[in-house]
Amino acid sequence: MAKLNNTMMTIAQYIIENLNSFGLNSESDLKLIEKPKSKLEDGGKWLIMLPLRTLPDISKKVTFSNLVENGVKAERFMTVVELELKTRALNSSQDFFWNTVITFRDQVYRSLAGANSGGLLMPRYDWTNPESPVEEGEIKFGVNPNRNSPIEDPLEDPNDSANKSIFLTYNVHWWKLIQGE
Repeated sequence: MAKLNNTMMTIAQYIIENLNSFGLNSESDLKLIEKPKSKLEDGGKWLIMLPLRTLPDISKKVTFSNLVENGVKAERFMTVVELELKTRALNSSQDFFWNTVITFRDQVYRSLAGANSGGLLMPRYDWTNPESPVEEGEIKFGVNPNRNSPIEDPLEDPNDSANKSIFLTYNVHWWKLIQGE
């Protein structure tokens, strides 16, 4: 996890602390930054998290709980994050239905929708010192079913029908403190 930036590390840490709500059995089910080179075991599932791009977020459409209220001077950004929810059949010699990956998708979606279903809002941390991360902003997942957010794309592996994936692409809004202000 040390190669991830502060936003991605914060999201990864949140998922690790809430494995069950994301439908994961262990920390090893979460894959970060790049596609795994190993093969998914029969009956297994992975949550693969890839940051695609980061842009300045000048829309101001996303409200954060303490950015304006406390007069905080901050920079706003949006990172497009792709989550691949990958599952493999219990018996790799037989195809399986989409219900396994759909159930997994529903768990991840509910977890990232947050308590009010408008998008999970979490503190963002500076991980310069991993033993003692410092809170330095907030992260909000863009969730709006009326605007097709997140974008969903199901995919069956053409070379191995025992593998099925659903890709969820989120707009993740975040802010960080402006140093020296």
